[in-house]
Amino acid sequence: MKHFSFILLWCLIGAMLMAETCVASICDTKETQIFFGNGIKTTEDGAFDSRNVLKQYLQKVLPKEEFELLDFKVAYNDTHNLPLDLFESTIQILSGNTSRFWRF
Repeated sequence: MKHFSFILLWCLIGAMLMAETCVASICDTKETQIFFGNGIKTTEDGAFDSRNVLKQYLQKVLPKEEFELLDFKVAYNDTHNLPLDLFESTIQILSGNTSRFWRF
């Protein structure tokens, strides 16, 4: 029984070390994620195009080592039509600050 416990312990330690190595090998090396959030009346393609413009600008002004640590993503919010989008924006602004809501 003592040998079985010893073997089981070593198998468990080995499995934990292998799992840690596997997880570490698929980790992303990007340290900072930059999300581009679209504005009102922006199409999804337009949001990706704007994200790419931002990416190109930062690639020009940042050192290569710093730029390689950035991961660019799009936080796209569908547009419905101008009045509904403005109404949604107004609610978001007013709900963020209750004193502003009551003054309004």
